[in-house]
Amino acid sequence: MQACDNGRVADQTPLKLVHAQVSGVLAPYQHEIPFDAESDYIIIYGPNGVGKTKTLEVIDALSRLDGRKLCQLPFTFAELHFTDSYRITATLREPESDEDSPLSFRLYRGRRKICDWPFSNQDGAEWLSENTPWEPFDDDYWHNIHT
Repeated sequence: MQACDNGRVADQTPLKLVHAQVSGVLAPYQHEIPFDAESDYIIIYGPNGVGKTKTLEVIDALSRLDGRKLCQLPFTFAELHFTDSYRITATLREPESDEDSPLSFRLYRGRRKICDWPFSNQDGAEWLSENTPWEPFDDDYWHNIHT
């Protein structure tokens, strides 16, 4: 696995989504959606039950790198293409697979892979407790143990 190169200064140009592909939506379906980089709107239509809404949910979750949401959605592979030749993929494996994480991300620019990383499905509360000075108390409250 290659780690992301954090030593570079990121280009500050906003990227626009130009193409999305989601496979294994609700098991048998694959959807490809071209987006016009010059337009702010797109209309998606089709018969009921073919995964239009789930496809949009996958696109939204992948664009936000929301691994927790992606792990709950019915798909196997998604790829988003952006302007400037960037693309990001998410692959969701069966829970029974031998992989440590059921979800993995990859970021590319053109054909060159920039980085890849697994999604750690660690509980957010558990992560906060282990990696920050914040601890839970009561049911809905947290406090900083250093203050």
